Amino acid sequence: MIDVIVVEDFPLIRAAIAQAINAERDMQVVRTCGDADGAREAAAELAPDVMVLDLHLHSLHEPRPCNTMALLEQLSCMRRPHVVAYSASEHPTRVTSALDAGAVGYVSKRQHASDLIDAIRRAAAGDRYVAPHVAGNVIDAARHEGQISAWEAELFELLGTGLTDAQIAERMFLSRRTIQKRMAVLRERTRTSDRHELIRWAIANDWIASSSGT
Repeated sequence: MIDVIVVEDFPLIRAAIAQAINAERDMQVVRTCGDADGAREAAAELAPDVMVLDLHLHSLHEPRPCNTMALLEQLSCMRRPHVVAYSASEHPTRVTSALDAGAVGYVSKRQHASDLIDAIRRAAAGDRYVAPHVAGNVIDAARHEGQISAWEAELFELLGTGLTDAQIAERMFLSRRTIQKRMAVLRERTRTSDRHELIRWAIANDWIASSSGT
């Protein structure tokens, strides 16, 4: 059973999310909170598997929104929970900031409840989830702004040569396991299911020359 904490400042929305989660056979809401203080206390007390966190929390005692990025960083120092952030914002900077701060998932409020449930299951299993259209926006923005990291660019280049994971690991002076983890991150971000789809995506987006091997 996946134990979940829901953090949302609007009671009606909080109740609706909790209801959707509790309708699943493999997960349950162990507590709901309306502010950052409650979230910290619940995480420390209950150590749930997953926390669903609204990125636009307002404190009961402060007129300004809570610093949810600071909250994410604090939560990331705990063994649990894995945090699935959700927000109305789909701006690439907002998404990458949340992931960099420690979130393992990012769900848009435009998505369906089933997508949130999927994100919770993935988070509990130690995987990442980013809304598909949001992930595309993030990658497009990074590509256009030249913000793809050096290791991503190098890995794409080596993938296009047809080298095996072990050969790529040797070229990048990393372990094979690390390469496999990084490829899993790229597949998640690009919403591709295997190595060949990832290479085709990279070719289509000009990260691998079309003459490269697959």
